[in-house]
Amino acid sequence: MIERHFGLNNSGDQVRLFAPDGTLRDEHVFMNAYRGIPWSRMGDGNPIWTDKYPRTPGQSNRPAKLTLRGRLYQGHPPDKTNSIMAHYIGLYGGDDPDHPTQWLANAFTQTDGSYSLTYDTSQGLYRFYTLRPSPLQGYEWTGAHSVHGETPARDRIRFRGLPTGDYADNDFWMAPLPTPMHTQTPTPTSTTSPTSGPSPTPTRTTTMTPAPTPASFNFVVINEFLPSPRTIDFDGDGDANHLDEYIEL
Repeated sequence: MIERHFGLNNSGDQVRLFAPDGTLRDEHVFMNAYRGIPWSRMGDGNPIWTDKYPRTPGQSNRPAKLTLRGRLYQGHPPDKTNSIMAHYIGLYGGDDPDHPTQWLANAFTQTDGSYSLTYDTSQGLYRFYTLRPSPLQGYEWTGAHSVHGETPARDRIRFRGLPTGDYADNDFWMAPLPTPMHTQTPTPTSTTSPTSGPSPTPTRTTTMTPAPTPASFNFVVINEFLPSPRTIDFDGDGDANHLDEYIEL
């Protein structure tokens, strides 16, 4: 592991490794760096690079296995008086932080509103994973809270770069919509619209990734590096900045 005072450009840069005789032994050029997400080989020594693995400095490179827990409440945050049971919480994946595109799995809230969802990201490898409750007729989303993810909207919690682990306290709130005032409307005597069919059921697709077969290197290689720490205080000095960048060999 190399820790030093250097700074990689987040908009694109290169990491190169030279032998003592000056010959270039390894390099990787990247075009963009996402906050807190490393560039790493897809398995130690694998020739394929990815920015969709979690940080694993000093450990083997591998996708994450995540367990996400929380509760769904009725009302507005931070009220935790009433829970909503028997309701779906969905996990979605996507490479755009603002638009989760692929449904991956569901959890079901219990009698106390709690849910638990475990997902192996090797089954669908994305930069971002997003929790979101399914719609509930007569209700609206009023808030979300997480100590591990971001809440860009009231109806979702977004995660980036989480290593394998169990993450609790990912909570949502939904409140009944205001009851509209009753107004009398004419009742149609007949209809000619066709009968609607059933709503389509989402189908999960699997993102295939190359098997992490090590390349036949006979020398030291670059295995992982973190270009944009931003919120990652890797050196533990209380400040997340460019000094928290690292290169793993």
